[in-house]
Amino acid sequence: MELREVFDMGMDIEKLATSAVEDAISKTDYITPYINSADKQPFWDGYLCAYSDSSKKNEFFIGKVSVQVKGKSCKEFAKNEYKYLVKVTDLKSFNIEGGTIYFVVQINESGDKKIFYNALLPFELNKMLSRAGKKNKMTIKVYEFPTDKTEIANIILNFVRDKDKQVLIGNGENISLKDLVEQVGINNCSFSFSYTNVGSDTKKPYEYLFNHDVYLYAECKKLNIKVPIDHMGRAQICMTNLEGNVMVGGIPFYKEYRVAHMTDRDEIYIGKSFVIVYANDKENAKLSYRLRGNLNERIVAEEMLIKLAEEKYIYINNVQLEINLSQDELMELKLNEAKKHLAYLRDVKETLEYYGVYEPLKCERMTEKEEKYIKMMILSYKYNEMVSFNGAKVLPVSYIQVENLKILLFFEEHGDGKYLVRNFDDTKLKFWGEYKDGNKFRTSKYTILQAEDFATISNLNFDIIVDGLKDINNQGHIIRTKLTLLEMLKAYDKNRNSRLLDSACRLAYWIKEVDENVISTINLFQCYYRKRVLTDDEEIILEELLISHRTDKKICLAAYILLGKSDRAKKLLEDFSEEDKINYMNLPIYTLLSEK
Repeated sequence: MELREVFDMGMDIEKLATSAVEDAISKTDYITPYINSADKQPFWDGYLCAYSDSSKKNEFFIGKVSVQVKGKSCKEFAKNEYKYLVKVTDLKSFNIEGGTIYFVVQINESGDKKIFYNALLPFELNKMLSRAGKKNKMTIKVYEFPTDKTEIANIILNFVRDKDKQVLIGNGENISLKDLVEQVGINNCSFSFSYTNVGSDTKKPYEYLFNHDVYLYAECKKLNIKVPIDHMGRAQICMTNLEGNVMVGGIPFYKEYRVAHMTDRDEIYIGKSFVIVYANDKENAKLSYRLRGNLNERIVAEEMLIKLAEEKYIYINNVQLEINLSQDELMELKLNEAKKHLAYLRDVKETLEYYGVYEPLKCERMTEKEEKYIKMMILSYKYNEMVSFNGAKVLPVSYIQVENLKILLFFEEHGDGKYLVRNFDDTKLKFWGEYKDGNKFRTSKYTILQAEDFATISNLNFDIIVDGLKDINNQGHIIRTKLTLLEMLKAYDKNRNSRLLDSACRLAYWIKEVDENVISTINLFQCYYRKRVLTDDEEIILEELLISHRTDKKICLAAYILLGKSDRAKKLLEDFSEEDKINYMNLPIYTLLSEK
């Protein structure tokens, strides 16, 4: 009988197909196949028995896998994957069974065979069936079946493990991450994936992930169950964050690094500016450098670059790596320019610290105008040079915006439109307020600050501000200081800066000491309320205020808010005139009610 005749006989091609699958699986140490092309059971052509030990004794049996095998004649083999039509009724039956490994065996005119497969588990079957609608058939992808016996065993062992984990969703609907979080809460879930990988390096799980699919599971702590929430395809890259010193010339520059594993190479990311690339041969390391990050990160990067050019060695977690830089590469890195630029960056940092800025300056999107501001500040601070603004008049107290920094400055005029730029905190400015009768009183320069200033200005030293406000004691100044306190609280409600709140608490306590009254008490307590739960003694004081000031709606409203009696507070607010209601709603204490 010629082979062409064999292709015309379905039974023969199915026999060739099942024999090919059985022969491939028979080579493994952990799997025993029971496949029969003449098997008359519906939907399946047999099953595989999986064991946890190569002896395949009964006590090591871990599960059974149903299989379906299809034969398909072809002129040329598909390369890595292949599309195949499957009856929807078959898919439904596979789901009821808890999953099936579906084999398609291509057979060419020479009688050569190539096996393809898809491990159809409930999670994927549910997705397929939800898309099927009224269709009778669906196209599935089948993937090239490995020839290595260990790889074959891993596919089947992982199928058994995942089949057991997906039993709850068999013949049903998948659970989405969104639905799961809504039902049980994100804090009650943990997420993981796992795999069985016999005969390979367990210290390199990424090598497995490059060549295999895995399922992501969510474990519900309260219910003590795992459910699949995603079927992850084969990884293109695996990133690992690692702790360990990165040293050059005995100097530690970084305390952590990242390693990106790829199929053809590994890349070590150090900070934001360095990448060390290793090809699979691991013999030569290539350094890639591009200055990135904020000011502090750039200073560290350029320091390490210069040191690395001198030493030629880098130590990562005590492992020495040789970085061979050719003359051309050294020229490309422009080390001389790097040294000059490093000196400039250090000047920038020193200057910003003089002006009270310790927040790192972002550098990625600096404009030409912002660069000029920086150079202006350096000239004024380091060299005491005057600066001008093309004849324009500048307010004595102004701020400049440099990328992410908003810097408050004092512009000291020296005639001819020239100024020395000073740190606002360092200026000995005398500010005066005025009573209604026209008499003046001494006050602090810090009373000019508004909520927006406290929330956004980068060089405010809150301790210095509080000390400056406490340094003056007269009735007019105390009134202005009370208003400043409210501005601080408004700012805190915007940015939740704990240092700002601590300073507001200090200031409120001082105000209560020098001007004890109901308002001072309420302001102190609303500071505490934002920081912690009020004490029993503090709540008793508030209850007493409700009695002693029962006719003062504003005092009672504040007390209700601080006592957590929001229903009473809201009802009382309804009795306010429209004007009083609007004014009260602009006070920071109203924020505590609106947050309820």
